[in-house]
Amino acid sequence: MGKKICLHLWMGMALFGLLICGSAYSADITVNSGDSIQAALDAAVPGDTVIISAGTYEQDINIGDLNAPGNRKDDITLKAAVGAAVEIKIPQEANRLGGLGALGADFGAADRMGFIIYGDNVVIEGIKFTQISGELNNYDINSTVTVLSSNVTIRNCEFEGLGVDLAGDEVGLAVTPLDGIAIMAGEGGVATNLLVENCTFHDLKFPYGNANFLQQLGMPAPSPEATVIGCEFFNNGTCINMDDGIATISDCDFHDNLGTAVDASDDGVTVKNCNIVANGEHGVEISNAASEEDEAEGNPVVTIEDCFIAYNGMDASHNGINIEHGTLTVKNTIITGNSGANVFFKTETGRLTTAVFDHCDIYNSQIGTAIETVTDPKDVIDLTMTNCIIADIDGIYNNAGPLADIKLEFCDIFVDGDQYLPDAEFITASDILNVDPLYVDADNGDFTLQPGSPVATAGKNGVYMGSQGLESAVADWMMQ
Repeated sequence: MGKKICLHLWMGMALFGLLICGSAYSADITVNSGDSIQAALDAAVPGDTVIISAGTYEQDINIGDLNAPGNRKDDITLKAAVGAAVEIKIPQEANRLGGLGALGADFGAADRMGFIIYGDNVVIEGIKFTQISGELNNYDINSTVTVLSSNVTIRNCEFEGLGVDLAGDEVGLAVTPLDGIAIMAGEGGVATNLLVENCTFHDLKFPYGNANFLQQLGMPAPSPEATVIGCEFFNNGTCINMDDGIATISDCDFHDNLGTAVDASDDGVTVKNCNIVANGEHGVEISNAASEEDEAEGNPVVTIEDCFIAYNGMDASHNGINIEHGTLTVKNTIITGNSGANVFFKTETGRLTTAVFDHCDIYNSQIGTAIETVTDPKDVIDLTMTNCIIADIDGIYNNAGPLADIKLEFCDIFVDGDQYLPDAEFITASDILNVDPLYVDADNGDFTLQPGSPVATAGKNGVYMGSQGLESAVADWMMQ
């Protein structure tokens, strides 16, 4: 019995020792004001957390080293100390991408790609990144933070640029695959599953951009994928620039930017629960790009759900949604008060445009036209609308004639002028009303329906039309 007890004690102590040794591999490394953040990142091993004390640091930094193949630095956390205000100013003087010369890429003497993240499962938290140099690399790019790897999380950070008037492409946060060697060897190297959460972007020409730089160099590589949640964008140019990439943008606020809130030009984007208000150009643009020839016929694939797209644009050429081609689905969304048409089909690319709207409110554009098509389309516009409310001076202005295939059912088109013009013969409509929907207060943003609204049960299968349904009755005793 004594030998068994001793054996159990020895095994227990050995296990305890293994646990202690295992925990020793995860350490906190503190960077104090005046210290080198890069030195701490170089010393960190997978599982370590680099904690930055309060202060302003002017340093070019990187996690991992793309010049040394296979030298990704995974599982690193870089964050501000609790309650500390930490700002990292990016001087743009380093060159970490010289090794890409073998792939035909020459970024120049300085890569100008800011804080480069080349490691999977990296977390960045609570830091302000400030661009202090507008110098461009050989590709006319200047990026504040660049993500080259997968499963990266950037949380509670701020990105500040030098303004929207800089030359070239100044990008706050760029995500792109660049490790062609790893991809060819089947060892990863892709840039997927980026999570950007509760961050602020301002004074940047392009706050966020997806791109497939390897594909542009002629090397097949998966397009980057990202999720952007709960972020705020203001005082920028075009906020989301989707060129070769896929992203989900949810619960974000785009306001008072000089350009377009979301511009999709290649693979696709999903926009959910976003406020897109008072931006200088389009609310959402689905545009052509130079690399479109290599895209599938239906691309970009864009979905907009539960959004408020309002008061965007500075003149009649700016629209709430501006679509040049691709596949668009819009659900439960309010589009109102934009300076051009609330929805405009500018099909000039020679590619099919397909759009489906369901349970949307398209209300009072500044030019008095709810939906309009371009005068000289280059291909067929296929538009289907159900359970929608259009309220404006004019409803659908079909300039495209036989190249527009417009199908409407169970919609309320409440207009002072014409429901359809000038080519109504190319519109198929059934179960269409022309009645006041009785919004609660649409001019002030409340698109719920008053009790007794004639559209409350007039939608397909007896559902409501519009995005909101009936106003909820809340008793006084339920108020907190």
